[in-house]
Order: sequence, then structure tokens, then C-alpha cells
Amino acid sequence: PAAAGCQAVGFTSAARATRPRKPALSKRIEWPGDVSELSRLLSTGETDPSGADIFGLTAAHKFCAWDKVDLLDLLLPHLDASALHLRGGAEGLTPLHICGDMGAARTARRLLQLPGIDRSVLDDKGRTAAELA
Repeated sequence: PAAAGCQAVGFTSAARATRPRKPALSKRIEWPGDVSELSRLLSTGETDPSGADIFGLTAAHKFCAWDKVDLLDLLLPHLDASALHLRGGAEGLTPLHICGDMGAARTARRLLQLPGIDRSVLDDKGRTAAELA
């Protein structure tokens, strides 16, 4: 389920009610990111890889802001396309928007290689990721 500030995609209220909530991965990973800890958290399944923190940011948002391709590559197999289009933060930015806003060229290139990335998604101010770059 998406946290406050994130646009929920693909979950019904019945699914939320029957599924135990796991803590968001984004709440367990902080700068500069630790590859071995991320690997452990993903392999144990103890966190929700697409879960958001109190600001509505997922781990994908953070890794894109930090321009950490190694962390993003570990995370991607645990996400579906809808998770990469979650909008979070005060301006409703997707991970690709974050790349443009932060000048994170390496993670932007990685995201743009993925099938299903929608470059036309708008943030809350009506801007595409390219308009922020």
C-alpha cells in the first residue's frame, strides 16, 4: 500500500485489510545506502520495497535522488512498473522526476532503459521529468 503523499496504484481496500503491513523499505535505508543491508532487507522480505516514508518517498525515490545505480539495480527486480510511477513528496514527483530535479543522470539513464517507464507522467505542478532536467 502507498503511504501518505503517494498515489496508490493497484491495491483494493480489501487487499489492504487482509494483508499484514510491512514497514516501508524507504524507512530502513538512509544516505549513503548500504548494499549489503539493502540486499538483506530485500532477501528476507521483511520490508515493503515500494512502501513510502512519511514524506511519501519510496526507496526508488531516494536511490534516484542519490544517483545510486547499484542500489537501484538491487531494488528493481522487487518492483513493478506501477511502483516506478508512484508520485511522492510535496510536489508529487516520480523517481524519474527526482532524477531530473537532482541532476541524477546515471539513475535517469537506468530508469529510461526499463520497459514501461512513462516519460509523460506529470507531477502535481503539471510538469514532466524532462521539464525538471
